[in-house]
Amino acid sequence: MKQVGKIGRINARERAKIAEICERENLVVCLFQLEDCMNDAHAPAHRHDRVWYRPNPSLLSNIKQWIEACQNCHSIVDNEMSKEEKQEIFDMIRGEE
Repeated sequence: MKQVGKIGRINARERAKIAEICERENLVVCLFQLEDCMNDAHAPAHRHDRVWYRPNPSLLSNIKQWIEACQNCHSIVDNEMSKEEKQEIFDMIRGEE
């Protein structure tokens, strides 16, 4: 079995922080509500690609950097939207960085 590396441990730590925020604030519904939305918020979508957060990984759990999402909407946001469309949605929901 392959060991989890430094970046994997950082990602897991920040993901746990996101889970704590979601539980504390009762963030359980997908805010994107795109086609085929599953409505549950178990896959937070981030404003930027993972590599963008490497210099400052604590930003991964900053609420301005992610939006509660279901797996289907998260996939659409990451794989089908342009960077401009994604940025527009994040700015509308979370405000500018």
